Amino acid sequence: MNNAVGRFDLDGMLHRGILTGLGTDGIGSNMPGELFAAGLLQKHSRHDPLAGSFDQLWRLLHESNPAIVERALGARVGRLESGYAADVVLLDYVPPTPLRPENALGHMLFGAAAHTLRVRDVMIAGRWVLRDGEFVDLDEERIYAHGREAADALWRKIG
Repeated sequence: MNNAVGRFDLDGMLHRGILTGLGTDGIGSNMPGELFAAGLLQKHSRHDPLAGSFDQLWRLLHESNPAIVERALGARVGRLESGYAADVVLLDYVPPTPLRPENALGHMLFGAAAHTLRVRDVMIAGRWVLRDGEFVDLDEERIYAHGREAADALWRKIG
């Protein structure tokens, strides 16, 4: 959407059985936000409030994306069970209505994605890397400083 190159035909791709996932190459990767935007884009561009349905969006994020990761990287993801990568992200979220399995995606899209959330804890491959909003074994300030220096050097080269 940022580059105004059009919208993908979500309904058509899924109907044809084309493995279709969702991702971003942006600085601020926020998959619930991307999913929210993808659903709204489908509705708006097709002038159809039923386009970009919860079923289709759920399939993108929770079925297709894990299948794409397994195909591309050989890693099994998307479940918390033996044999799968133990990657977990916990967010601070206080639901305004009861949270149930049948409305979880609605909460993710209209609750979590539409509000600023604080990532509280992250586990990657069974190891905690973020606990209560703080990196376990990284110097965040040093990494940001190095990133800013590298970006400055790159802009001087190409600018």
